[in-house]
Amino acid sequence: MKKKLSIIGSVLLLGLMTACGQAEDDGQANVTSGPCENTLVPIEVDFTWNPEIVESEENIQFTAHVTHDGFNVDEADDVQFEIWEHANPDYHHMLETENQGEGLYTLDWVFQEDGVYYAYYHVTACAMHRMEKQMIVVGDVDVEAITAQPDTVTTKMDGHGEHGDHGEHKEDGDHQDHEDHEDHEGHEHDRQNDHDEEEEHNH
Repeated sequence: MKKKLSIIGSVLLLGLMTACGQAEDDGQANVTSGPCENTLVPIEVDFTWNPEIVESEENIQFTAHVTHDGFNVDEADDVQFEIWEHANPDYHHMLETENQGEGLYTLDWVFQEDGVYYAYYHVTACAMHRMEKQMIVVGDVDVEAITAQPDTVTTKMDGHGEHGDHGEHKEDGDHQDHEDHEDHEGHEHDRQNDHDEEEEHNH
């Protein structure tokens, strides 16, 4: 009896040790040592500017802090800032940033006139792309009156946006509707032929 209990205890202990070993291996497998290793985690971008209150003809520094899975991304594939003025297509710039290390990418800029502007960051890193637009109010302006007019500036996002995709989907839908219409007409034609043949047979 004691021998059986001893064997059972040994088996249980061995099973417990095996489970603990597998848990440790799983934990080590989930640990990353740097950015761009875990493709299930998205990149993060902290976009700021200094000073926060922007005046015309004064230098402002835009900064994008790019991280992934808690690590700084020091070698992003591409970091650009797109800057334009509301409803003014003549004031539209796509600008390269400077890599300052530790995941920081900066751009120094001066707005010459008061107005409502936008800063749009475009970050490509770890085989992912992230973008976000921020409004920049320069000086003492009537934001509601300015933004009441539609913003007619075509941005980089507009050029690669969803409009083209919707057009393709719409074209596919039209093509399918046309095929369904042709099939419907074909079935109607077949039923008419069968009806004519049945009348001839009856005569």
